[in-house]
Amino acid sequence: MKKKWIWGLGILIVCIIHTFLFVTVNQNAKKLQLQLKTDLVEIQKMLEKHHKTANTVKAIDSSNVKSTDEKGYKLVRQGDHWHRVPVTNLSDR
Repeated sequence: MKKKWIWGLGILIVCIIHTFLFVTVNQNAKKLQLQLKTDLVEIQKMLEKHHKTANTVKAIDSSNVKSTDEKGYKLVRQGDHWHRVPVTNLSDR
């Protein structure tokens, strides 16, 4: 009779430990999921802001543009700087 009581107590302890582990892992998973959702919203806002700034055309001043003295080259704007590119039929397309 005493062995049944010990086995029952052992099984009860194991069940309590498993329940505790399940609850803590589940709570951590929910916290992580909420954090990922908020991070995703922040990333989407940053991307929208970046696309808005990237799609706006900046005014080009005459002081901002450097002229090339060499024939056969043209200046092509790339982001915030300029590149000197040779003028060919392929580059004009």
